[in-house]
Amino acid sequence: MLALILLAAIAIVLAVLLYQRMREEQRLRELGERLQAVATTGDLAERLSPDAGAGRAGDIAQGVDRLIERMQAESVARKDRESVYRRLLESMHEALLVESHGIRLANARFAELAGGKRPHHRSRGPHHLREQGG
Repeated sequence: MLALILLAAIAIVLAVLLYQRMREEQRLRELGERLQAVATTGDLAERLSPDAGAGRAGDIAQGVDRLIERMQAESVARKDRESVYRRLLESMHEALLVESHGIRLANARFAELAGGKRPHHRSRGPHHLREQGG
């Protein structure tokens, strides 16, 4: 009789452990799907940890959230730097062209000298400057 009770207790403990493992696997799958959605959309405002729960899924989600926050901060800093460079470029009286496998950037003075009317950014070649101007 004692052996039967002990066997039932072991079965219950194993069932609970199995249930917990299945829930953890489900949370990890859901976390993976949400992470894939973030990667697809590029939405750096998304945070994964609030819905991840506890355990390994929560730990992974917190790490991913820290990575996303870092990427978001670096993106903001890069945009700020680009804004400073762009203002500098636009305020220059000299013509400036950045070429790397085609024209990447040209200021208003360069566009004016090349026959265009507006500055040009990220084209495939110099013929795009003339197309913009008319």
